[in-house]
Amino acid sequence: MANSKKNKHHESQGLQMMQERLDYLNVVYKDAGFEHEFKDILDEKGTISGTQVSIKIPLYLRRETWN
Repeated sequence: MANSKKNKHHESQGLQMMQERLDYLNVVYKDAGFEHEFKDILDEKGTISGTQVSIKIPLYLRRETWN
């Protein structure tokens, strides 16, 4: 829903850059499970009133060694 309210003439690259970084971290840390999720927030009437963004970052990481 947040995307539908944005200015159509502006192309944000923030989400793309975030996805690229998470993909990179999943390569470096061998599919550790870096993820993101977007959810619409509803008010008491059921109308979308915002967006919740969650980013999953593993607590413990093991880096793969490259030879």
